[in-house]
Amino acid sequence: MIIVSLGEIVADDTRAEPGQAVASTAIRARVKAPLESLQAQLGELMPDREVEVLGTDAGYHDLRIHVSTDPTDSTVPEALAELVAKNGWALAELGREPVTLEDVFRHLTAPSAGGAA
Repeated sequence: MIIVSLGEIVADDTRAEPGQAVASTAIRARVKAPLESLQAQLGELMPDREVEVLGTDAGYHDLRIHVSTDPTDSTVPEALAELVAKNGWALAELGREPVTLEDVFRHLTAPSAGGAA
């Protein structure tokens, strides 16, 4: 994969996973819980985080929680798992959202990276 910004090559990577150079900025979770209670408690627990409900199916709510780009930061997943356990809810999925090729491109061509947005 080669990415060009302003006529300059900003990435030339033959790895199968070009997203390894860019950290994920969101946690994805699938939680079975009363939606109003889930949203209220997440708002109290993580007031500085943006939480999106992406969809609901069979009582499970698909969530995206925006987080730090530090891949070693596990505070949000741990806090969410503790909240689910405390309330007796079901947690079907929990993990970092995969990085897309678009995320890599935006990261590498952003003005702070020396490219053009």
